[in-house]
Amino acid sequence: MLSFSLLGQAQLFQDEIPVKQFRSRKELALLFYLAHTGQEYSREQIAELLWEAKSTSRALSNLRTIIARIRKKLGDVFLTTRYTIALRPEHCQQVDSAILWQTITNIDHIDSPEKAHILQKTLESYQGDFLANFSVNDAPLYEAWITTTREQIRRQTVSAYEKLVHYTLTNGDSDKAVALLHRWLEIDEMDEVAHTLLIRLFIEQGDEQKALAQYSYLVRLLRANLDVAPAADLTKLIEGIQSKPAQPSPLHSVSTVQHNLPSVYDQFFGRNAVQQKIHACLDQPWCRLVTITGQGGAGKTRLAIMLARQRLEQYRDGVWFIELEEISPDDDELDETIAVEIATVLGLRLTGKGTPVQQLLNYLKHAQMLLVLDNFEHVLAGKRIVLEIVNHCEEVQLIVTSREPLHIRAEWVISLTGLSYPGSDVDEASSESVDLFLARRAQMQWVEVSPDELMAIRKICRMVEGLPLAIELAAALTSRFTCRKIADSLEDSFEMLATSFHDVPQRHRSLYMVFRMSWQALSPALKQVLAQLSVFHGGFTAVAAQEIVGANDEHLIALREKSLLLYDQTSNRYTLHPVIRAYAAEKRDPADPTPQKHTHYYLTLLSQYTEPLQKDKIQDVMKILEPEINNIRRAWQRGLNQHYSQLLYDALVSLSTYYQLRGLAREGEAVMRATMHTAKTWGDTGIPLATRAGLERVRFQNRLGQYRPAIQTIKETVKLAAQCADQWAEGMAHVWWGESLWKLGEYVQAKEKLHHALAIAEKIDDALIAGWSHHQLGIIHDIQSRYDQALEHLKKARAIWESLNNINNLSVTLNSLGIVHNHLDDLSAAKRELEQALALCNQTNNSHLQSFLLNSLSIIATEQGDYLGAQYYLQLGIELASTIGNREGVGHLYTNLGRNYRLLGEFDLSIASLEKGLQIARTLENQSLIGVVLLNLGNTKKDQGETEPAITFYNQALTIAQKNDLPSLECHVLVEMAELLSNKNAKQAQDYSSKAVTLAKSIQSPGLLKRAQALSNVLHTSKRE
Repeated sequence: MLSFSLLGQAQLFQDEIPVKQFRSRKELALLFYLAHTGQEYSREQIAELLWEAKSTSRALSNLRTIIARIRKKLGDVFLTTRYTIALRPEHCQQVDSAILWQTITNIDHIDSPEKAHILQKTLESYQGDFLANFSVNDAPLYEAWITTTREQIRRQTVSAYEKLVHYTLTNGDSDKAVALLHRWLEIDEMDEVAHTLLIRLFIEQGDEQKALAQYSYLVRLLRANLDVAPAADLTKLIEGIQSKPAQPSPLHSVSTVQHNLPSVYDQFFGRNAVQQKIHACLDQPWCRLVTITGQGGAGKTRLAIMLARQRLEQYRDGVWFIELEEISPDDDELDETIAVEIATVLGLRLTGKGTPVQQLLNYLKHAQMLLVLDNFEHVLAGKRIVLEIVNHCEEVQLIVTSREPLHIRAEWVISLTGLSYPGSDVDEASSESVDLFLARRAQMQWVEVSPDELMAIRKICRMVEGLPLAIELAAALTSRFTCRKIADSLEDSFEMLATSFHDVPQRHRSLYMVFRMSWQALSPALKQVLAQLSVFHGGFTAVAAQEIVGANDEHLIALREKSLLLYDQTSNRYTLHPVIRAYAAEKRDPADPTPQKHTHYYLTLLSQYTEPLQKDKIQDVMKILEPEINNIRRAWQRGLNQHYSQLLYDALVSLSTYYQLRGLAREGEAVMRATMHTAKTWGDTGIPLATRAGLERVRFQNRLGQYRPAIQTIKETVKLAAQCADQWAEGMAHVWWGESLWKLGEYVQAKEKLHHALAIAEKIDDALIAGWSHHQLGIIHDIQSRYDQALEHLKKARAIWESLNNINNLSVTLNSLGIVHNHLDDLSAAKRELEQALALCNQTNNSHLQSFLLNSLSIIATEQGDYLGAQYYLQLGIELASTIGNREGVGHLYTNLGRNYRLLGEFDLSIASLEKGLQIARTLENQSLIGVVLLNLGNTKKDQGETEPAITFYNQALTIAQKNDLPSLECHVLVEMAELLSNKNAKQAQDYSSKAVTLAKSIQSPGLLKRAQALSNVLHTSKRE
């Protein structure tokens, strides 16, 4: 089934998997239009919408072409006639924009907590404007439709938030109202109504500082965008809580203080926290020297100038900018030369017998000023002049920019890294680096940024990690290249980041020149260390640097001080900026053995944690592996390229376990697939690795719901196991084979595979194979309502895991035990097992299991009548399971969410959720889940009073239950059908209830037996009367 995400980043999914690479954007445009509107249109209407400028016959021909392409890619998703076209109704059920619009329209007035909850949950789907990143060339009518619909949805959403805020305030929950107002302002930052409500709330809560800050923000916002002031009544309210009314500062202030600061010719972005910190320092009389450090291109000079301009009025004798770039570092008397440069800028004539330093100090002793010394790193040998000024000139403050500190006791060091940048290409959150790029691009060309270009800009900002100079250089290239072209080029090299602007300092005309200046200042030993450190990706520890590169603490400290290496004290890790890493890598000798040492180090690191990852040290190990995952990924790929079969073999289970615990099933499957296929090409030496990689791949395929492809992988793996006489692999392959089969509803064959695995386990005396075999058999018996046998197998599995101290597998089995106890209506035992499983799961942070546990906990909450609590678990579970690709989990969660909505009386939401669950279950061919969804659909229709549709769903569920030997499901259906027909066809109802009693006794289900017997007694009594 198709699903659509049209709010924010436009995306299309088929069976929960993103669909990409359409040949034409108009194919997507057609799907988006039909999905959002949910209506049938004439072919002429659609042809005109998408090809207005074409003749009717040509436009209709184009339409037929894209319909054929879509059908080839997605299947028969359309309902078409010779004259009309529409999407099939089932493909219009999961369209976030349509669901949002319908919900807002239906809830015209909020008069209950349930309506408020539903509306708030629905509004959370608004992740951005309608089709925010989507446009179609040469289709003005379609673009007009997007614009109109976007504005309608935005207005409706804002209106809904206003209703929700007022309802929340009526109920006295001001904290929640504040949160809702913040969310409202995320959608419409310029909405003065929301700002006013938020300010008044802050005042009512007694938080006048927040109210003043919010008002100040509103003043700036309105002035910058509309050149107006806030409403008079709001301003009057603010004036009442402050002694001096907040007045916006003039756009261009004129200072009478002397200075030589460069003129402002473009906007400065970001660094707000750093600016506040430096101002706070300089506001103290004892702070005399602030040194701003950072790698070349970090924006040190621009920040220093901005700070100096902001402080102009605080210095009687002026603010002075002294550029030191032209001073030769080889000068024998650097401090004297620097003194001359400062004196020249100040207009001080150096005469008399005293040295330049002495004459300058005599002048500055009586001055009150700020000196900005720029580009100090190459004249560090002359830092005595700075020390002399600090010691003898009490009213002179200094801001110094340098790639490394001056190491003076009076120095306050402020280190700059990059500006904030997006977390991904589709991250729409505001970031300083994107704002900077867009502003500089606008100077090159005043053209609206397309969604694709915006994604490319985000990518560029991420690749350079927000480095201001890199962003400015990249933006300058937009006069010649598209942003996409720039981004693609930067993946290969940063060489294109250069400019020919004449007013840019020579040192900043390319990133390579910036790096070259730093490189030339290094000693030969540091050059070698820096080049070798470029082998790391995602950072490294001092231990790894020592082991792989031979870098000691002195090397690392020296590189840090020169702003070539970043250090995070919290994680105790070092990182190289990607630009520095790229240039340093070019300096590394091709014959250098560091890459091989890196591969050996990280594969060995992985292999030593194979056993701890299964036991009670999981969290500790994950804390070690998590920050190293990029190094591990690079080492794994290099290991495959270099045929490191034994190292890869030893590390394989650890890597697979990491992916499992983190819920990275898609990446895990891809890595194991590549490993399996690559190792097979190595001949006999690669067969053992290919065999084990095949086993791990199957586990991920089963998690992703790829059961039939998993069986194909298993068959290939069994053949490979035979070639290398790996009996353990053969046994484990039959375990996963059994899992694939029972998930397809083939229970007999599944049991055969699992008993074969048990036989191998006994033969080779392997507890792991035995434990998993018993676990899978327990699940099958539970599905078939053979609860005693299910408990027997699961308890054996639990005992094995406890003996092995394997807490990860133990938590999985405890979850299954909890489910069996729930089926036996023993809620206390079920809760006990599930809580123990959750406690262990929290230790391992196993995302895959967490999604199943949330589903299990929702069932217990529902049984206890806590429907809202259950709904909370289910929403969390759906989000988690969808993120990690657990499609089976998503299906179960939607099914239980549908049941939950039914019990709350929200029948439309119930049907929508159940249909999602049914579609997933059918895609997975999971017969048990299909039957359960059909049962729940029947229950919803029964509660709505729709007898015929209910009977249809019940009969379908009954057929599946009887065909697949699912007695519990069959018993449930019989009870529901008996209740439904009790007042319409008593004879038939009596027959159903009698069969249900018999079945409930055979499967030992007290709850079902009680319901069936009560119903049977009522029907017998009615019959006698």
